[in-house]
Amino acid sequence: MINNDTSFCNITLYKSGVAKKDVMQDVRSQWNEQVVKRLTKADKKPAKILTEQLWDGWASTLAIGNFYQNKKKCVVMLNSFRKDTVSGCVVFAFSDKIFKGPIETFSQNLHLKN
Repeated sequence: MINNDTSFCNITLYKSGVAKKDVMQDVRSQWNEQVVKRLTKADKKPAKILTEQLWDGWASTLAIGNFYQNKKKCVVMLNSFRKDTVSGCVVFAFSDKIFKGPIETFSQNLHLKN
C-alpha cells in the first residue's frame, strides 16, 4: 500500500524452508536475508525480539527494527514461524503508524499449515 503522501506499508510472506538449530538462529538468518539485504540502511540486528508465542501450533518470534526510505526512518517487523524442522517468516515494512490496523488485520487472518 502506498498513500498519496508517500507513506507506505509492504507485507511480504516468504516461502518456508528448513529450520536452523534453534529459533534465534532462524530469526538472525531471516533478518539478515529478508531485512538487512533488502531494505536501505536496515538495522544489522533487531532492536527488540519478542519470543515464542504459539500461532496455529507454530512457535512465533517477532523481531523489530528500523530502516530508511527516502531519508525517512521506517519500521520493520519480521515475524518468524517455526514448527519441527520447518521455518518461515513474514516481513512488515512501513513508514507510518497509520498502517498498524492493516498489519494487525493481516496478522490475525494469517493461518499456517499444519
